[in-house]
Amino acid sequence: MIPIDKPLPSAYESEVALIGAILCDSAIKGDMALRCRDALGLNPADIHDERCRLVYMAALHVADNGKPTAVAHVHRRLEDTGRLADAGGHDFLMDAVDCAANPATVESHVRTIREKAALRGQIDAMEMAVGDAYSGKTPVEVAERVQRVTSLAARVAPVDDTGPMLIRMSDVEPREVRWLWPGRIPLGRLTLLVGRPGEGKSFVTMDLAARITNGSSWPDGGVCDAGDVILITGEDDPADTIRPRLDAHGANVNRVHLLRGTKARDERGRLRELAFTLADVDTLEKALGATASTRLVIVDPIGSFIGGRVDGHRDNEVRSILAPVAALAEKHGPAILLVLHTRKAAASRADDMALGSRAYTGIARATWHLSRDPENKARRLLLPGKNNLAPEGGGLAFSIVGDPPRIEWEPDPVQMHADDALAAENDSDDRSATDEAKDWLAATLGNGTMLATEVKRLARQEGYTDKVLRRAKESLHVVAQKDGFGGEGRWYWSMPTSP
Repeated sequence: MIPIDKPLPSAYESEVALIGAILCDSAIKGDMALRCRDALGLNPADIHDERCRLVYMAALHVADNGKPTAVAHVHRRLEDTGRLADAGGHDFLMDAVDCAANPATVESHVRTIREKAALRGQIDAMEMAVGDAYSGKTPVEVAERVQRVTSLAARVAPVDDTGPMLIRMSDVEPREVRWLWPGRIPLGRLTLLVGRPGEGKSFVTMDLAARITNGSSWPDGGVCDAGDVILITGEDDPADTIRPRLDAHGANVNRVHLLRGTKARDERGRLRELAFTLADVDTLEKALGATASTRLVIVDPIGSFIGGRVDGHRDNEVRSILAPVAALAEKHGPAILLVLHTRKAAASRADDMALGSRAYTGIARATWHLSRDPENKARRLLLPGKNNLAPEGGGLAFSIVGDPPRIEWEPDPVQMHADDALAAENDSDDRSATDEAKDWLAATLGNGTMLATEVKRLARQEGYTDKVLRRAKESLHVVAQKDGFGGEGRWYWSMPTSP
């Protein structure tokens, strides 16, 4: 039982969130007030705050008349009944809209309001029961009052909140994708920039930062709205590398903010400086709050900030870190660009070259790959990988020029996908490796016939794959002969005899 002297419980935050949801056309459909009342058993008496109750009653009246329950209509209803001032006026209505619940949480807010209302009723009934006992009421009358307390207590028993979370799609208001760089880097989402060390990934991030802080156009001519940039980097020195590169690209450095760590108090209350990791989403959210106009967050490279206890090759561990970051991006609106190195192993698809778990490319909405032009090593190619939010577009090319160095973009697009560049690179690497393997195989077999299994063993020690060795063998027309019959014989290799 709740002590008699306990203050009446309220649900003010839930009440305001519900009122905001009813008022906000973009978040909740206009019949939400009726749905809450009919489906969940909410009535105006359940709402404790006087302002919220008046707005809710006005919203019910508007909904019952088949009109949209928007701010203007509720405002007019309250004004017509002379209760606008009692309901907090227009300012309160707009504050409620700012706190509006979304379709996924509105029913939870309604349950909170209903349960708090039952608690208030329980307290009232308890007080009346005690009063009955001291006022000469009969035992039967006191028992009836106690029965009411018991009934109210059952109503506020813990609710089983487990089970499926369903959102009715009619309650979801469609909206267009918002872009930082139209068609290439979405706002409120994660984007990957993948490439080998030394290819120029950090130069690209400095160029992006400069364009955003100045509101300069993008390399393809797209409009870039001005804003701030938060830079999270663990490899480059701020004084001799980051600042000179920003200056070389003409960045407005007043709008670039370097997040190098966080301060926290230990168990003794002492202030400590701690390294930042992406697991510390609270610190990142505070940083976004301190720079309200942030349009881009750069994490370069992500491997330095994934956290020492996180295995970057395990999908579940990577997603446990990146999912809250993705939610933070959607909540506050900036694009988050994650810089990622490539792995050493070969692959047929460019997105599979990203170092670590496939969760990186899975959770990102767009992936860009940076590589060198095989025909001109000074020319870099920024080529598209996956893009879930826009049609597949072309790539771009640039060179790194000047002292201090900066990016110089080419005006014409590059009509190539990252997979095409990887295939050409693999073919080039295979041709080079095959030429080397041919010289090695000719020298190895130069002294005569050898057991094939021994040749393959030696080739692997030299770093040649079976595929490369097979190509070298075919190119040299190596002779393969078996020394026996059936399954018992062994294969030997030898160089062909001269005609």
